[in-house]
Amino acid sequence: ILKNKKNDINLVSCSNIISLKRIYLIVEGLSYLSKNLTTKYNIKWLHIGDGIEKESMEKFARQKLKNISYSFLGRLSNKDVLNFYKKNEIYLFLHTSSAEGLPVAMMEAQSFGIPIVTTNVGGISEIVNKKTGILLSNNPKINEITRAIEKMINLSEEEYQKYQKNCYNNWKKNFNAEKNYLEFIKEIKK
Repeated sequence: ILKNKKNDINLVSCSNIISLKRIYLIVEGLSYLSKNLTTKYNIKWLHIGDGIEKESMEKFARQKLKNISYSFLGRLSNKDVLNFYKKNEIYLFLHTSSAEGLPVAMMEAQSFGIPIVTTNVGGISEIVNKKTGILLSNNPKINEITRAIEKMINLSEEEYQKYQKNCYNNWKKNFNAEKNYLEFIKEIKK
């Protein structure tokens, strides 16, 4: 959990780079954000994942992201993703998929107290709510994405830390596998 808000803001996304995931919406949103952000921060976007659209998405990011640094980290093992979250201060998790089930990637982010900006599709609303991030419409416009990111970036430290605590507590209560397995076993034994 971040102790102090810094000028360096690390944003992360984690998914396959395929059309269903609409990574281009993140790029477009960040591009627009970099042109219109009233408060100056050093924003870096990191994408974890790989897929058939990786080359075209890297090219698109080169064209669009002039004032935001970014890196496509490729596919990482689950263990490496968790280590990445442990070693890096991630301010916000971004997700713009057009369809989802109940994304483990979001559960993992919340386990590190990382708030989420995401589309409201599939089972995502079971993970993200107004206390743990921002639910976008299922087919958001670029300015909706940009406003949501900007809102989160401009939170006071106290407001942001509430989101962090809510994320961690939501994960701990609802998605902590160790806790849930023990409760499931207790139920079965009854």
